[in-house]
Amino acid sequence: MRRLRREDEVARIRERLLRFGFPRMRMLLLVLLTGGSGLLASWLLLRAGLVSMPLRYLLALCIAYAIFLLLVRLFVEHVDPGPDVPGDPARPYSGGSGSGRADAGASSAQGHDAGLFDGIGAVDEALPLVLLVVAVIAIAFAALWIVVSAPTLFAELLVDGALSATLYRRLRGLETRHWLDTALRHTIGPFLVTAIVLVAFAFAVQHYRPHAHSLGDAFARGSDVSAQ
Repeated sequence: MRRLRREDEVARIRERLLRFGFPRMRMLLLVLLTGGSGLLASWLLLRAGLVSMPLRYLLALCIAYAIFLLLVRLFVEHVDPGPDVPGDPARPYSGGSGSGRADAGASSAQGHDAGLFDGIGAVDEALPLVLLVVAVIAIAFAALWIVVSAPTLFAELLVDGALSATLYRRLRGLETRHWLDTALRHTIGPFLVTAIVLVAFAFAVQHYRPHAHSLGDAFARGSDVSAQ
């Protein structure tokens, strides 16, 4: 009998998932649920008294990632192998205000410098919004990477976990890895990118809005300062 190879089984199951399982749509749902759980965790931590945005965002992201791994595990556990080919899964799947302090009797060169400082102040006011846009783009790319690679991730998890009786009988002679190791290898990179971007964004927001404890609070305070 031909010896089974892990790569061959992963490729075969991945093809079946792409044909019948809608793996990317399912992964998109898992990512959305993960994002919602992270927002909820951040809100609960804020209500519990954790006002530091960098620490709260990091803890909320860790909680969301743990929930994501749990959701992936539950999804793979409930993949039902197709009946036509044994083992084939066929169905699853504040700083700007100081720039205008020039003396009234300054020269034209000093007036030019004051205008330059005003421009820097305006940039300081807009910087949190720019950082928010950068953070959203980086997180969107990280999520897109996970969604696009979902067929391979699910296929490897099905092989490494052997989570159904049919797959276990077919793959019991195959060298496999632990399912958590497989999931981490595919998703830890996007998670780290998201964590770095979010924590850096939170540090920047609290630098420019020292009294802000949340994203809405930061931009509300920024609007108040701009209006004054």
